[in-house]
Amino acid sequence: MADKTLLLLTDRTSLEQEVRRLLAGQPGTVVRRVGTALSALEALRGSAIELVLVDAESVGLEAVHLGRMMKSPDVPWLNGIPVLLVVERQRSGLLGLCLTEAKFDGELRLPLAAEELAARLAGPRRPVSGPTAAQFRGRVLLVEDDDDTALTWSHVLAGAGFRPARAVTGEEAFEKIRSERPHVLVVDYRLPGGQDGLSVVRYGREVLPAVGIIVVTGFGSEELVVEMMRAGVDDYIRKPVDIQTLLAVCEGAMRRGMLRDLASRLFHLEKEILAAHEEVVRTERLAALGELALAVRHQMNNALTALQGNLELLVRCREELAPRAQKLAGAAHASCQRMIEAMKRLADIRDDRTIEYLDGQKMTDLSLSGDGSDLPPASPLFGSPAEAPPAAAPPQVPPLDTQRPTGAPPGAAPADPHP
Repeated sequence: MADKTLLLLTDRTSLEQEVRRLLAGQPGTVVRRVGTALSALEALRGSAIELVLVDAESVGLEAVHLGRMMKSPDVPWLNGIPVLLVVERQRSGLLGLCLTEAKFDGELRLPLAAEELAARLAGPRRPVSGPTAAQFRGRVLLVEDDDDTALTWSHVLAGAGFRPARAVTGEEAFEKIRSERPHVLVVDYRLPGGQDGLSVVRYGREVLPAVGIIVVTGFGSEELVVEMMRAGVDDYIRKPVDIQTLLAVCEGAMRRGMLRDLASRLFHLEKEILAAHEEVVRTERLAALGELALAVRHQMNNALTALQGNLELLVRCREELAPRAQKLAGAAHASCQRMIEAMKRLADIRDDRTIEYLDGQKMTDLSLSGDGSDLPPASPLFGSPAEAPPAAAPPQVPPLDTQRPTGAPPGAAPADPHP
């Protein structure tokens, strides 16, 4: 009976030991552990894997990367391998959204059950079209005008598991870069026609940023090497080309291309996560503001209702009030109306917009305009508080005459301190 290999993506040694223990009764089962999505792809490309387990609790975004890549149409030979997510609890928040989007084939809850794990491992792969892992290692575009050289390299690369294609001129290479979307470009520096090898290199790097690029040349100088590296070349080899050297540099360029692709995917995924994180923070902030607003309204509404009622009573008997009392009551009524309006706004918060309050401090903006200009003006019931007369000056009190004898009439001569 052939061995069945389970690939485990995790940082936890304890989980690896648990999986090995549960599968100890399954003869011919091999457990292989890796720590990154790139290492997992290398393992998948190099051997037959029956099942992939991804530990969401320890590797986080690496799980998302691997799930996305294994479902990519660019690697059809990976699409049929079951990928299961190992979780301790239902994931929520940003990571939960990303894991759902990665479209795993199912979940295994911790603690794992031996029967379920064995059943998953014994289950059949999904049928997929296209080459298998043993038949396909990557697409290589040979840009070479010599027929014998191109034929020899094509046979060598095909025998090593690559899928070669050929272009003779730079113009033909441009077209095949767009249509074939190769993983590796092997470009002869000297080409017939109006486009040389460096033109192909620059175009390939622009259209396919992650592609591995190798330049083959029969001569070379320090200036040429610098120019090639600036154009985006991963490696260069000189003619005559040794077969093993060709395979080695193609393999190296393939690996560097995978790293670039992984870095690009990570960059875009992090941008998506940052945007989602900002939205989650905003939603949580609004939820917290809503809870706080409910508590404040509950406490303030009773007091404001009583205050407004008392001010309305003053309205009915305002003719009995002195002019200054009318002005002061008008200011109080306006303030009450503004507080009532602010309480209403608390019930309708839909944005977490803030405005400056003090140096280095912000407060939630409850106005529609952002500057408070739309809040109610002073109450017309009593007139504008701005028209209130200035406060009367305090009465002038004459200074105390500390030297006048006690009981003496005003204007009496001061007492002699030294009789």
